[in-house]
Amino acid sequence: MLTIIDTVNLPGQFAFSATNYNVTEGGGSGVSPVLVTVVRTNGSSGIVSVHYTTLDGTASPGIKYISTNGSLTFGDGVTSQSFYVQAVNTTTAEGPEYLYVALSSPTGGASLAQTNATVTILNTNVGIAFVLATNTFTEPFGQGLESVILNVVRFNNTNVTTTVGYYTTNDASVLPINMAVVGTNYYATNGTLVFNPGDSIKTHYCHGIVRSIGDSGSVFQRATDATDQFDGAANHPQRHYGNRPRRKCGSELPYK
Repeated sequence: MLTIIDTVNLPGQFAFSATNYNVTEGGGSGVSPVLVTVVRTNGSSGIVSVHYTTLDGTASPGIKYISTNGSLTFGDGVTSQSFYVQAVNTTTAEGPEYLYVALSSPTGGASLAQTNATVTILNTNVGIAFVLATNTFTEPFGQGLESVILNVVRFNNTNVTTTVGYYTTNDASVLPINMAVVGTNYYATNGTLVFNPGDSIKTHYCHGIVRSIGDSGSVFQRATDATDQFDGAANHPQRHYGNRPRRKCGSELPYK
């Protein structure tokens, strides 16, 4: 038995033309649009319509993209219609974020074959940040010098040369608790890291002075807290070695 399905005289089914749409943003001014296309398959007879809307993912409306919604009307025989989603151009450097687009409420006898798709926002701004927001090392008893390795990462465009300065600080507004003292607990340092084309990570050191006395009756730890240059850096995990008291020397990355 052969079954023949008429796909011409049926009202059709709605679906997105892709499961994901990419849009790049950056520069800090205006918006970047991405065209989202809805297709009508398995029939194109009559006038039909479908409602569309944007839904939150990791991207926040009004900050990373502009919310939109509306209806698409397909005339008799029309099989494709589109609408725009606008990403907000930001000045910060960050990883990809996403939102959803969804279809609902078909009319004219049409139905839904696919109800949602993803819009991925790709950031093009170059950003530099510490890999860890807090870096901790244990000061042993005795005399000498200990070092904590600080890794600095570059995000997005790695095809150019980028420089960034670094320095240690005793700024109480940065580290109001358990401030390490320069010359007593650590050696001040500063310099410039150079990211050549293709480089995504660089390393520098914070040197702590090892003393034969403890702090509050115990050996203490010293940490380096970073002031980061991109959104979300404060949520980076912290690395600790033990549960003893800590002292902190601040290390910042001002742009050059």
